[in-house]
Amino acid sequence: MVDPVVPINDGFELQPYLLGDQGYAMHPWLMVSFSITGMSTPAQHFYNRKHVQGRLSIERAFWLLKARFKISKNGIASSVGWVGKFIHAICILHNVIFINRLGHDDIPSALERVLKKERAAKNLRMRRQGRPDRPDSGHEVRDALVAYVMSKNK
Repeated sequence: MVDPVVPINDGFELQPYLLGDQGYAMHPWLMVSFSITGMSTPAQHFYNRKHVQGRLSIERAFWLLKARFKISKNGIASSVGWVGKFIHAICILHNVIFINRLGHDDIPSALERVLKKERAAKNLRMRRQGRPDRPDSGHEVRDALVAYVMSKNK
């Protein structure tokens, strides 16, 4: 699978990213909002408002999925690509259950075994490879996002 890349701001290539809160460090793949003391422009305030709205929508959806499927008490330790496929699959299952008004069933134990194997494989990869990205490189991505969002909302 090829990651989608979106060109913005005269050729800046925006890679897929996750939304996080201030408790996380900034990375190219993880955007966090500006701190209250770090916001100085209307564009940064606007970005923060949109960032928080998006994050809250995602949190509500995850709350629903976690409640229905009783998963991720300890988080899903896996590659971003695999987690995306996993979440896509449980969204489909949720929709099938919702549309057909089916009763609540726990996810099969086979799925739990797959999750455990994937977590173990990821932990092994992380120990072998380490984390290659620079902590500050996420700021460049967020700044490009701010400029892009403001250019679309004039």
